[in-house]
Amino acid sequence: MATESDIKLQVELAAEATKESEEKSNKKPLEIGVYIYIYRVSDVSLSDQRFHAYFHIEFQWEASKEDLALFKKDAENYKAVSWIPEENFVCLNGKFEELKCTAFKIAKKGGTTTWDMAIQDVRKDCQFNLCHYECEGDFSEKFELSNFPLDCQDLSIVLRNLSEIEQVSFVPPLVKDYNSGGMSLESSQLETYIVHNPRVEYDVMKYEYSVGDEHFVSKFSKMTFRIKLERKFKIFGYKIGIFVFVTAISSLIVFTMDSDSLADRYGTLLTLLLTMVAFQFVLESMLPSLPYLTYLDYYIVTSFVFLALMILQTAIFSAMVRWGDVDVAEEFDIVCFILLIATFIIYHLYFLIKGCKARKMELSKLEMSGIDYRLNKTTNVKVGGAGHKDALFEDHTVLAKDFLEVIDKNKYSDVPTK
Repeated sequence: MATESDIKLQVELAAEATKESEEKSNKKPLEIGVYIYIYRVSDVSLSDQRFHAYFHIEFQWEASKEDLALFKKDAENYKAVSWIPEENFVCLNGKFEELKCTAFKIAKKGGTTTWDMAIQDVRKDCQFNLCHYECEGDFSEKFELSNFPLDCQDLSIVLRNLSEIEQVSFVPPLVKDYNSGGMSLESSQLETYIVHNPRVEYDVMKYEYSVGDEHFVSKFSKMTFRIKLERKFKIFGYKIGIFVFVTAISSLIVFTMDSDSLADRYGTLLTLLLTMVAFQFVLESMLPSLPYLTYLDYYIVTSFVFLALMILQTAIFSAMVRWGDVDVAEEFDIVCFILLIATFIIYHLYFLIKGCKARKMELSKLEMSGIDYRLNKTTNVKVGGAGHKDALFEDHTVLAKDFLEVIDKNKYSDVPTK
């Protein structure tokens, strides 16, 4: 039987545990301001669905007492202990070939950054760590090519913190003099694209999994630097589109040949058909293996079918000349000539209208963020693993200006999705 002192001790322990739990839940995470500057983007490969980038990252976070003591003791060889960047973040869509820390310091308002920029305005009036990294590597990107070559694309670099969001969270730079990111166009090899303003997004990644009867939920902070590209489609029109157009319309010259030149008709049409096949091979060499046809694929295939119809018409005309009335065959040839001209005009008008609509839709992607792509739907990806029944990843994206409000209110489970 429990004595009065035992009961009193249990009550005190329960109250202390409740107090510690409340303090932990009310404690704000360490905010890591992240700034990215892209110096060079090159080797954008549609077939391999990847790109190469060289960029700088600066992490900014409030210095602890231990950090201040270490910096005061040896500023030249200073390394923070409150958060160690290279051990606490990963890139989700690529691998760093180079990740080199080039500067580490503590600064405050009125000082200078690792870029030797004057710090005039800050989000927190405190002394904070500034850690500068040079990064280089290849990054994967799943290109959306259904409207190629009228498409617009994103090149994304996605960083995720390894600590849960209750402990550490990525936020916009603590130095207000910075934007959240920037990019140099002079050294980037993007001649076939028009580069638009990049977007920086701060996400909460929710990871749910079950082990036996227990259910676990973990949330991690994620940052996405999204480069917006608009393809210069005219070059593809000049190199492929015009030649396909000329090849298709050239097939109509066979109607100028009389009924004694059927062999020449077949020769001309089959040569043009092989030319169309060659264009399709050229296009396939530029693109990855896709489970769907692109806009340009549809145009080439339609022109191929048009040539096949021309060959079919020639075969029927040839049979009518050989076994029927030549006059009737020539009347049939004239009617087919008119119908095929109409068909040629109609399908080109169709692709012109379809192309205008596709381009308008693609241009709207230049203003889209991650949440716009997901159309306010959760992205669930099942993954396997020892002891895991199932796992779900849930992304909620907000832009930098909205994320600050979320962080200040400490509402990590209610990140806005629109």
